Amino acid sequence: MFTIIDKCGMKVIRLTRGDSAEISTTPQDNSKTAVKLSENDCVLFTVGSPSGNIYIKRVLTSSDADESGDLIFRLSPADTKDMQPFCYMYSFAYMPNKGADVYTYDIGVFELMPAVSTVDNIEVDNERI
Repeated sequence: MFTIIDKCGMKVIRLTRGDSAEISTTPQDNSKTAVKLSENDCVLFTVGSPSGNIYIKRVLTSSDADESGDLIFRLSPADTKDMQPFCYMYSFAYMPNKGADVYTYDIGVFELMPAVSTVDNIEVDNERI
């Protein structure tokens, strides 16, 4: 299960542990204006705990952009299957000019839901696929 909801004005990315998800984001500068990434720009997507541990990190570049400039990336089962169900925090930070500046434009909750099974449970004729 994958969904993005608004809960009391904060975005919540809700994902079942071990599931796949495709997430899109529109980079924004400090004035909350949408920007298209140039060759030296990137966006950093991070999922971490309140204690500071980082569990997922993706560096998105202009090669991850669609025609409109939105960045699209995929979370695979391996990204979350070993994480504990918990309410983590996530952020998107726009970093122009190789990180000369940083503009965090989206922060929210990354809610990892429990799973009954994961890709590790796949067996055919007693052999792991």
